[in-house]
Amino acid sequence: MKCPRCKGKMYAEKFYDFVRTYDAWRCPSCGEVIDQTILVNRSRSQGRFLV
Repeated sequence: MKCPRCKGKMYAEKFYDFVRTYDAWRCPSCGEVIDQTILVNRSRSQGRFLV
């Protein structure tokens, strides 16, 4: 997967918070993190709805 910000290569990574664990894509070059929640929120703000 290519980073939408810097076009670098993104890597799958597991993230942990106090309540849950989730998988996301992270770019080591610029630090961009993308997960399902981020994609849904971005699509809603652009007028496209993904479920």
